[in-house]
Amino acid sequence: MKHLFTFLTLCSFSNFLFGQTPCSLDNSFDTDGKIISDGSRIVDCIQSLPNGLSIITYNPMSTGHVYLRKLTANGTVDNSFGVNGKLNLQVASSRTEVKDLLYYNNQVYCCGTTSTGTNTYPFIARFHLNGKMDSTFGYNGYNYNVQHYSYNSLAIENSTGKILVGGMKDFDELMVTRYHTSGYVDGNFGNLGITTYTTAASGQYYEVRHLNLDQSGKIILTGKYYVTQGATFSKIFVVRLNSDGSKEIHSPRMALNIIIAAR
Repeated sequence: MKHLFTFLTLCSFSNFLFGQTPCSLDNSFDTDGKIISDGSRIVDCIQSLPNGLSIITYNPMSTGHVYLRKLTANGTVDNSFGVNGKLNLQVASSRTEVKDLLYYNNQVYCCGTTSTGTNTYPFIARFHLNGKMDSTFGYNGYNYNVQHYSYNSLAIENSTGKILVGGMKDFDELMVTRYHTSGYVDGNFGNLGITTYTTAASGQYYEVRHLNLDQSGKIILTGKYYVTQGATFSKIFVVRLNSDGSKEIHSPRMALNIIIAAR
């Protein structure tokens, strides 16, 4: 009972000291703790930066192109970022959206999909903290692959700075690609820069949602496995690859270390 009383006393004292109810909105952020703006846009990604700053993506609802903003610690827009506070990012002609953001070595990386209206393919880009594209990366700041479908998540190898992106080569084929710090595909990874894995039958699909690295540098992919023919259902999947992009083989019958579980 004494310990419980001490705990409650400390909690009450901390609430009195800081003058805020636990889990309440921080009113020092944009005066009321929240930002409501930019109608007809979807904020899909946010990346924290040093000193309380953050980068936010504003994806289009349908056609159109993504733009990004940098917010200060108090929630105001940094108008020195990009042009009048925006970095507009357009790759193909019809639509561009960002699926993931990552801050690394004083620069910001992003990946996503872009569309001509008839063809959808993925891209990867890098820009400076001032909202200017890094012209030394790929083609004036970005690279893309019209033979693939989407890049949904990215990670960076701490030892090399190389960029790993996970997504779909096609609806029934997941993939991982590695890029050099220059923004070009690393041909020494997997099979000429890419590792893929195809589902067992038509009407079965892998939707990669997230990519990360474990402590040994192996690549972990997670996402949704689903079937569209007959009784529609979905499960989760977890995939692990070796750091060089090769598939982990544990037996002659298992070509990839993959787990599929009921949702």
